[in-house]
Amino acid sequence: MPRPNRKPKGETVRQREIREGREANRRKRRSARITLAPDSPPIDPGTGKPYRPMSRAEVMAAMEGRAWAGDAADVKTFTPCSRCGGPCGTSAPYSQPWRTHRACRSGTTIQSRVRAAVAELLGFEIGFSDAGLIATQVAVANFRDLLDAQPHTEPERAWGHVNKRKLRKAVEALPALRSEAGLNPHPCASGPCAWCSIRLATGWVNEGMKWADGSPAPLCGTCSAQWVRRGGLSGRLSKTFYEDQRGPGYNVLLGYDQPMGNGPDPAFRLYAEVAPADHPGYDERFGYIAAPMRPGTPEHAERIERERAEALARVEQRRADQAKAVRVRAEIWGYGATQ
Repeated sequence: MPRPNRKPKGETVRQREIREGREANRRKRRSARITLAPDSPPIDPGTGKPYRPMSRAEVMAAMEGRAWAGDAADVKTFTPCSRCGGPCGTSAPYSQPWRTHRACRSGTTIQSRVRAAVAELLGFEIGFSDAGLIATQVAVANFRDLLDAQPHTEPERAWGHVNKRKLRKAVEALPALRSEAGLNPHPCASGPCAWCSIRLATGWVNEGMKWADGSPAPLCGTCSAQWVRRGGLSGRLSKTFYEDQRGPGYNVLLGYDQPMGNGPDPAFRLYAEVAPADHPGYDERFGYIAAPMRPGTPEHAERIERERAEALARVEQRRADQAKAVRVRAEIWGYGATQ
């Protein structure tokens, strides 16, 4: 006898929480996207018009119908890299009709190209956020996107097609660019970070945490990244019970994620759990924790070294006691062990 049709089950509470958490996570990622370009784009001195880097679609449209005059595979010596324009040998990866350095193959973003150009032309490293700011000031295009570039010609210096003078000026102007883009550490109106107690930081967010008096408690950008990575927005971590948040907070204190199954120190507490009523915060992360218990401080390194030496001394003492007990037992039984 066939079973009667059953009414489909509705969405459970747990399924609804997971769905809402995922939607909140997507909304947060969309709202967290910041435009690194300043409000007023710089003026290109060559044309007198506001400078704006060409998008990939604009570059392809400008190159529409373009035919390469040669092929790198036909050249038995060095040819220019499709990314940086530097010399590429015959062993370099080939993608018709260009060769590309292995190190340049991953530089698909404008930030990666800017970082590589700064390292090559100016001799030092910069971060991805700074590279995004510099990209609003200086054109750092792929060599193959230049209108006169050909894959079989004589190579030049890597990133030689980038204006080195403009690049240096943009690097020198980074402090002002960071300030315009909101990348300089600044305080939050709701107080210091609820996890690490720092007063000045970037990327402040309100994840629903509360101080002891019920007022909103923010998270700095570093702690918020750990909160999201550990599933804070999908309902797996509680926003009101700080016992669930001690694990990711302890990872921020250590500076790395602990292996699966390892928890925080039983005595560890987040700042929101121990902060006074006015929660003033500190100038350094986890400043409310004593220096000997805070990784990264000289006092912590001295404590670890002292505890290691004490443990080693205890092991040596235990070995000496065991050896003495063996000698005493041998003397009692009289089988000649006298040393």
